[in-house]
This record gives sequence, structure tokens and C-alpha cells, in this order.
Amino acid sequence: MKRKATNVRNIVSDISNAALKYKANLVGRTFLYVFGDKYIEVIFKANNFKHLTGVVSSLSAGVFYRNALKRKLTVHDLSFNKDHPFPLCERKVSHINDLSDLALGECFILEDITTKTRIFKFGATNLEFTLLFDKDLDASGREKSEKYIVVSLRDEDCFAKTTNVFPVNYIFSKPNDAKLYDALVYFDQKSAAELQCGVIDKLDSRIKELILNN
Repeated sequence: MKRKATNVRNIVSDISNAALKYKANLVGRTFLYVFGDKYIEVIFKANNFKHLTGVVSSLSAGVFYRNALKRKLTVHDLSFNKDHPFPLCERKVSHINDLSDLALGECFILEDITTKTRIFKFGATNLEFTLLFDKDLDASGREKSEKYIVVSLRDEDCFAKTTNVFPVNYIFSKPNDAKLYDALVYFDQKSAAELQCGVIDKLDSRIKELILNN
């Protein structure tokens, strides 16, 4: 029991560390992933953080995230069961600490990922874990926008569950309330493709000039 309590305390600490990175690097910004002849826009929402950890908690998603940021989570706020076993949650929390590296760096975009319960149109993997994306829906089930949100984390690469795999060519970023992308956060020199007009039109003048003159 002492060993498990110690491990749960470690998970609590890791969740807080991951929440701080999640807020600093991902929340509040939109990311434009360019791959092959396609692109998608992805948002990391604060209220989705709790689900990504894989732990069970009676705290609401918002309270869980805020408490993690303030290091106010305790071992009593977390629990585990057969659907959310301790070892799996431990691995998921470890992956969340690497979330920024996946979101902002070299990765693969997966298309049409089939799980036991549904099909996700897109996801991203670094070969160690996979993030699954879904459209942001309102209370009536209607799409709020064309953007995707990160809704789930799988402790696998999911290559065997997808119909198409693409290396990411570019990743751009912008504040959620900005019209144009103002940062180039990743560029794969080996596989970068010519950008279609739909992407170029989304870039501010500085980033556009950087890309066109590359």
C-alpha cells in the first residue's frame, strides 16, 4: 500500500507538471498541420486535459485542470478501475509530459482511425503514443467550426488502425483569436511539399515571406 500511495503521489506531481506545460505551450493557440496535399487546424482545450490523463476523478474537467495548475490535486482526487487501470494511467501521464514535443515537432498524421467504439477522422502519433482529434460540437451536436480538438490519448502508435499515414510537412501556430498564423513551429526539410493556396492565405506576411523564400 505504501508503494502504491507513493506511486499515486508521483502521478499527481506528474499531472501538475504536465498541466503547466499544456497551458504554456498549447492552450490558447491553434495549430495548422500540413501533410501531403491536406491540412487540418487543431486546438488543445483546457477542459480536455483531464480526459487525456486517463485517471478517474470526481472533480469536473475544469476544476481538475485548475487544481493541477495550482498543484492542489491530491491522491484522494484520483482513482483507478478495470477500464482505467493504474499502470495505463501511469503511462498516459508520462506521455502527457511529452505532449508538446508531439504537438510541435516531428510526427505522423493518421487518417480514419478505427477504435472499438468509433472512427476518428484524424490523429497524430510520434510512434510512442497517439492523440485523437474530433470536431468541436455544441450541445445540439452541431460543429462549432472546421477546427478539430484533441479529445483522447492512446498508449500506442495506432498505425494498424488507420487507413492512411502522412509525415507532417509543416506546423504553424497562432493565438486562438488571431486571423492569421504568425509562427512556424516545425518544418520537415526532407518531405515538405509546396503549399496550396488555402494554406498560404492563412499565414501572416512575415511567415508567408519566410516560406516562399525558403
